Amino acid sequence: MSSMSLHSTLDGSIQETEQTPKEINCRLENLKIKLSDAWEAEKYQEALTANQEIVQLYSQLAEQNPKKYDPKVALSLDLMPFFFAKTGQYQKALSASRTAIKVYRHLTETSPEQYKSELAISLSNLSLYLSNVQQYQEAIIVIQEAVKISRQLVEKSPEQHKVKLAISLNGLSASLCKIEQYQEAMIASQEAVHIYTQLAQESPEDYELELARSLDTLSLSLSGIGRHHEALSAIQESVKLLRQTSDSDLAMTLNNLSNCLSNNGQNLELLSAIQESVQLLRQLTMQDPNTYEPGLGEALKTNGRIFKELGQGKEAGMYLQESITILEKYLSICPGLVSRYYKEAKALLEGLEGN
Repeated sequence: MSSMSLHSTLDGSIQETEQTPKEINCRLENLKIKLSDAWEAEKYQEALTANQEIVQLYSQLAEQNPKKYDPKVALSLDLMPFFFAKTGQYQKALSASRTAIKVYRHLTETSPEQYKSELAISLSNLSLYLSNVQQYQEAIIVIQEAVKISRQLVEKSPEQHKVKLAISLNGLSASLCKIEQYQEAMIASQEAVHIYTQLAQESPEDYELELARSLDTLSLSLSGIGRHHEALSAIQESVKLLRQTSDSDLAMTLNNLSNCLSNNGQNLELLSAIQESVQLLRQLTMQDPNTYEPGLGEALKTNGRIFKELGQGKEAGMYLQESITILEKYLSICPGLVSRYYKEAKALLEGLEGN
């Protein structure tokens, strides 16, 4: 399997140019600077364009020296799904992720010890992109392979690879929650939390954010099996950690906190949590709509549900209508992210109008 044949499946619009290896490497250095600057400035379309050319140029070099340049092709390809997703191109993100997997499988066949780790990470990413377009069963198969590979790596070198195992376990738990297999999701999430708790004790700055994310996922699975008090405890710990680390994660975790508070009958606190979530998500959406607007739609749906339960129909209707308007835009782009919340918002609004 040649690098160029793999690249052609990703984007056939980029044409090969006649340049010497020296010219190509010079151009690559300039493109890497452009990519880094665009990424840091969150100019994802510019970063995508630069990375597409990087893939094409490394592919040309790999035709002549595959041993040296195939890994660089793989690494560059692995960035493509991220940039496609950031620019709202979720189907292209999925296609690009599949192509990156092909390259890593090829590399793993020749050098398994060197590239199994990268394959596991790439599989975890593919599972996420599959979930975004509602291909849940395949997402679970893919993430289970990532977990299996990660366990094999941990057996040989636990300190080096247990983070990758935790990442894949979190992905498995999230995928299982999507199809309401909450008991299995909880088991995977508990193991991830255990790993990140140990790591965060040793290096808080490096791992507290991932611990918070794992606790969030654990809370979802616990809620799914009716263990609401434990779910609330997990999500409260997650929020506490995120207030010190990440506003973007905090915004969605506050939404999950409001659901847990509702399940535990703590109505006064839940209104404050969901309103803070909406406020943060509005700010984040202004900066990066493709990433945060679907989450804003979900949070507005939750806000509408809460006001409906409190008997404030006018406010509930306002939030639900805004939620529907936002989520409708993403139904054909990333149905796995929004379709459930869109249906729930529609049902809640129809219930209001029927009263």
